[in-house]
Amino acid sequence: MRPKTIRSGRVNGRQWEFLRDYMASHSAFATGKLMGPHGAINAAQQWEELSTRLNELGPDKSREQWKTV
Repeated sequence: MRPKTIRSGRVNGRQWEFLRDYMASHSAFATGKLMGPHGAINAAQQWEELSTRLNELGPDKSREQWKTV
């Protein structure tokens, strides 16, 4: 038996636009190339910040759900 998946609302236009602009201005984050001893920590913090800001613009998704959009 498969575990239940939690569905969230669809991404709206404002969220897509914000996500596109954010990734364009944070190219190291967008390509997964944050370097240094704290690269993974910085990436996790940026995903948390980004998901919070995206959720303010429309349907909520978790940080993990935003990573797969």
